[in-house]
Amino acid sequence: MPDQMEAADSKVDRAGRAVLLLAGLVLIALFWAQMRTLVMFVITLGVLIYVHELGHFLAAKWAGVRVYEFALGFGPRLWTYARRGGTDYTIRWIPLGGFVSMKGMDPEEDPGEDGLGGKPKFQRAVVYLAGPLMNLALAVVLLCSVRFLVGTEDMTKVLVGGVNRHSEAERMGLRIGDRILAFNGEPIRDSDHLIERIHGSANQQIKLTVARDGQTGYLIGAPQPKIEVQAVKPGSQAARMGLREDDRIVKLNGQPIRNHTDLIRRIQGSPRQEVTLTVERGGSTIELTGMPSPDDLDLKTIGLLGFGPAPGVGPRQDLVTSVREGWKDVRGFFLLLGAMFQKRLLFDSLGGPLAIAQAVGEITRLPVFYYVHQISGLSLSLFVFNLLPIPVLDGGHLLLLLVEAVRRRRLPPEALRAVQVAGLVVIGTIFVLVLYKDIVRLLS
Repeated sequence: MPDQMEAADSKVDRAGRAVLLLAGLVLIALFWAQMRTLVMFVITLGVLIYVHELGHFLAAKWAGVRVYEFALGFGPRLWTYARRGGTDYTIRWIPLGGFVSMKGMDPEEDPGEDGLGGKPKFQRAVVYLAGPLMNLALAVVLLCSVRFLVGTEDMTKVLVGGVNRHSEAERMGLRIGDRILAFNGEPIRDSDHLIERIHGSANQQIKLTVARDGQTGYLIGAPQPKIEVQAVKPGSQAARMGLREDDRIVKLNGQPIRNHTDLIRRIQGSPRQEVTLTVERGGSTIELTGMPSPDDLDLKTIGLLGFGPAPGVGPRQDLVTSVREGWKDVRGFFLLLGAMFQKRLLFDSLGGPLAIAQAVGEITRLPVFYYVHQISGLSLSLFVFNLLPIPVLDGGHLLLLLVEAVRRRRLPPEALRAVQVAGLVVIGTIFVLVLYKDIVRLLS
């Protein structure tokens, strides 16, 4: 009788969980427009973390490590759907990836023969490497197949890839995913053609023909003038203060500038006096101080709306071409990463959870081609990040294995615990810094 009551309670509990899950899905469907960014962020992060943990799980099983649980998600258990070989396969309430619980993960636990710590160093290294390698493999597979399965870039189709806050584009009503068909009634050939027309229309009213959700309409606006540096005389005062080609000068001594004639007049009105120029460069705003001469610079006034164009998606490519282009994308990611590291721009480009959520929300308004590229880029970033030699990360575990190999004996549990705490402090500090950057970026 008690067993029957327990079984009945278990059925009721499962039914209740199923009802709650169904209710959650209904709410998401009803409020999709409001919840889109959050849902896509959770799905994206969940896939990346789950694939990472799947690598650790498969490697642990290969090495003969006892795995207590392999979970999809976090939080309370929603479903335990199998139990084989002493492993619980579970689905949990919070769909943010998953985790693997295996014997011997705690440095103070006796690993035994079937614990992670009881395995040879080579097998432990494979278990640690498997997670990052799965992220690398996911990115390679996605990038090498997306042009074959979905399509490739079509430069003759111009989409709105991003809209700056408080810009003329935002005021006009441009949205991410819009397709721009014509400029003042003239069909657009490609994004370069559109940008050229916008640059030449500073302070002039323009009309964009835009396709959105199957309908075509018109948006009216006026590109805002910006002063672009065409060239800087080598060795001049302007060069010494740090001005570069393609810089955009927006303010002088904190005051907005109307055009390059206005800038020259105001510089000439302050002879032999230091001035502060507010400059836009590579998506960032900086201030430069010096005594530039108008003769040092070749300036041009251009019009800007404040949006980023993106190519549309055209026909699919054959598999061989798709794979070749995908490998170029993977190589390009690491070349860009290396260039940012050399120029010490890596921290400036870091984004935390808020920045990632915002980017995911925006990219899902574009064709799926772009979402595949974004999730691939995030997966490659996760691959690199987890190989950093910081304790608690996979790279930190590999570093400790190397130390163990050099010492020819294991570190005592107390030392391992101290190292892990130090690693948590480092990771926590990085998280706080990038979160602070996210908040400042959003508020500004």
